[in-house]
Amino acid sequence: MHVMLEKIAGVALMNKLRAILLIEGDYNYFNKWVFGREAINVLYEMGYIPEDQYSHKKSTAEDAKMDNRLTMDISRQTRHPMVSTSADAANCYDQINHIITAYLLLAITGSVRLITSLLFPIQIMKLFQRMGHCDSTTFMGGPNRAMHRLLQGLC
Repeated sequence: MHVMLEKIAGVALMNKLRAILLIEGDYNYFNKWVFGREAINVLYEMGYIPEDQYSHKKSTAEDAKMDNRLTMDISRQTRHPMVSTSADAANCYDQINHIITAYLLLAITGSVRLITSLLFPIQIMKLFQRMGHCDSTTFMGGPNRAMHRLLQGLC
């Protein structure tokens, strides 16, 4: 459920509202499992996540930046293709790319059916707005969207 809250008390203009996403507790727990420590630890132990992308106790931001630079240098020198992205999957549910998510889930579970059942409904869902006095008749999203404009994120 999306809730629109006022940024400034008493100002209920549409461009001055902040959208807050409220999700169910079990879905939130699942997301914390997938993008939290348990799944990340498995991927790290399997060698899918380089050391520069994983924080260690007593490490600093400078350590992480140096690790990142060294990893990029090794990739360039060995001519090994590599991609680096900065994503906060634990807190930014609407910014999670489905391709990256699908690869991570495939590495963890090995099940294409599971990935399809989790991500496909999000890509084709219709989002309506419910306001205090009425429900919207138009929607965003839907199965007829162009393939390059599919909805992303986890909610």
